[in-house]
Amino acid sequence: MKAVQPTSEQLDQIRRLGRPVSRLPDDFPPNTCVRPNDAPTEHLKVMGYGETVKQKAVLLLVHGADSVYPGIRISIEDPTPQNITICNCGGFKHVSEEEGDLNNELLRAHGAAGHRVPEST
Repeated sequence: MKAVQPTSEQLDQIRRLGRPVSRLPDDFPPNTCVRPNDAPTEHLKVMGYGETVKQKAVLLLVHGADSVYPGIRISIEDPTPQNITICNCGGFKHVSEEEGDLNNELLRAHGAAGHRVPEST
């Protein structure tokens, strides 16, 4: 699954929704390097935004090459600046698309085998 960056028109549409997802582009701009406060040494990149069926905001991220889960795509429900720090240090390093796809497939297989895995999209 390849993440597609939102256009400026799409960001404006998200901001006009008037729901919790509306604040995400301002709190976490696209392509921004962020660090979860519970994993401050890892770089993740903001890839997009969404919402649950109950209209809770969802931040879509991808782990960088220096992460424990390189290339793994994750979603965080109800993200706030208190649990995710914008770092924008320029230190985010991409993995190749092939490596990211392989790691995401391995993660799905690991989960299918009954092992606990991080939430991924």
